[in-house]
Amino acid sequence: MMNLFRNNRYSAAHGLLTGHFVEVKALYLAEFNAIPCVAFVGELDITKAFGWIRDNYRHSIRNVYQHIYWEHSENRDFFNSTIFVFNNKRMVEVAGNYCQILYSESHYEWTMKLIRELAAFYVMPAPAPQANVIGFVRQSEMN
Repeated sequence: MMNLFRNNRYSAAHGLLTGHFVEVKALYLAEFNAIPCVAFVGELDITKAFGWIRDNYRHSIRNVYQHIYWEHSENRDFFNSTIFVFNNKRMVEVAGNYCQILYSESHYEWTMKLIRELAAFYVMPAPAPQANVIGFVRQSEMN
């Protein structure tokens, strides 16, 4: 089965366009004809992470795919997700409050360095709201 995969270029768009934007693992498969290794970094200030990646890796970014939306109340655009395609079979998806790094097995060190750099943009998640319960508590002596 893997020989069949390796011998045929993935060309079908099935699975590539899911939800509101491109599914990054399917894009990696279509772009590089390989299954990626995936690293995930969550709980990030994504605006800062996006700017940092754009500024520090601008010379090795080959292509950028972005999904944006217009916010009428602020009269400006915001991005939902951005996919940076790098040289040498590497991609980074920046979305929500996380980054996904897709890479070939030969780029493990680069990926670990990138994860450590992105960790600087960690944002502690907001605490979950506590439910206030109003009622009567049965006393154990009353049993």
